[in-house]
Amino acid sequence: MPDRPYNPMTIENAVELGLTGVILYCRKCHRERTVSFDVLALLQETPVLAIAPARRFVCSGCGGRSVASPPDWTAYKAPAAGGMSRR
Repeated sequence: MPDRPYNPMTIENAVELGLTGVILYCRKCHRERTVSFDVLALLQETPVLAIAPARRFVCSGCGGRSVASPPDWTAYKAPAAGGMSRR
């Protein structure tokens, strides 16, 4: 299979999809917290998965530094199916 370059999701892409932030997730103790893009005040070109390493977050529960920053999809609403209906 040939290598295909891909562009990671940026804050700008996420906002265009209607997402408002990320979930900061501690890989050590599994504590999580939702943080909005506005609070992070990062450039729109910042890849979403690079947010935690860029800010060097530390877990407030265990002090762990292994923090992930996946997009917060909880408020996402997929676009309508283009007129398709179930019979």
